Amino acid sequence: MSVEPDCGVSNHTLERCDPALPEGMRVDWCSLETVAIDCAPGDRIIIALSLQPAGADEWEVSREAGEYLDAIEFSSRQGTVACVAMRSPEWMEDQYGLRVVEANSERLDLRATYEATVPAKPVVQIAIAETGDPASESENLSPWYAVDLALKF
Repeated sequence: MSVEPDCGVSNHTLERCDPALPEGMRVDWCSLETVAIDCAPGDRIIIALSLQPAGADEWEVSREAGEYLDAIEFSSRQGTVACVAMRSPEWMEDQYGLRVVEANSERLDLRATYEATVPAKPVVQIAIAETGDPASESENLSPWYAVDLALKF
C-alpha cells in the first residue's frame, strides 16, 4: 500500500489482528495497516494498493465490493484463499469530507485520489487475511469476512 498525502502523516501502524469470526470460519492470519493523516482544505491524498502475488499464474483473482468495501480475492491452485480490502471511495468521501478526484479499480490495483474539502483527519486502512486449505464453504469465505471485520467502520 502507498499513501501519498500533500499533508502530514500523524500515525502509521501495521498489526496482526484476530477478528471474531462466527463458528465454522477460520483464518490462518489477518493483519491491518493503518495510516492517519492531518489535512487542510485543498490537500490531496493518493491511496494506491497494487498486488502481485508470488507465482501469479497459479492464482485466480477476482474483484469484489461490499457495502463501503473494495476488495481483491485470491484463490490458489494449492488451496489457499486470501482477501485484501480497503474502504470504498464513497465511504472515505462521506466519513471525512473528502472529494473523490479519481478512483480506479483494476484487476490487481485499487487506487483513489482525494481532495480535502474541510480540515480533516482521515484514517486509511488496508486489511488482509488468508486461509490455507479451507475445509468448507464457510472457511473458503472466511478471509472476506475477516477483512470486513478488521476494517474499522
